[in-house]
Amino acid sequence: MRLLDVALNKNPNKLMTNLCCSHFVLSLIHNKTKTPGIMDAFMVLHQLRWNGLLEGIRICRKGFPNRIIFAEFKQW
Repeated sequence: MRLLDVALNKNPNKLMTNLCCSHFVLSLIHNKTKTPGIMDAFMVLHQLRWNGLLEGIRICRKGFPNRIIFAEFKQW
């Protein structure tokens, strides 16, 4: 734990950069039994709706930006 404290105190800007630019992977369950090669389209569509992915695609298609620089966000 001490090593972590030293690393964070040494370069807090790097930590902020990493936190502001994080990415994650969203996994979709393709069927209830998780059997390979079988896809339940209704189940996948339901997950896409509830996770906001379809709305995100609509927004991107309309030309709205999907990313904002942290400094701009901070000014709001």
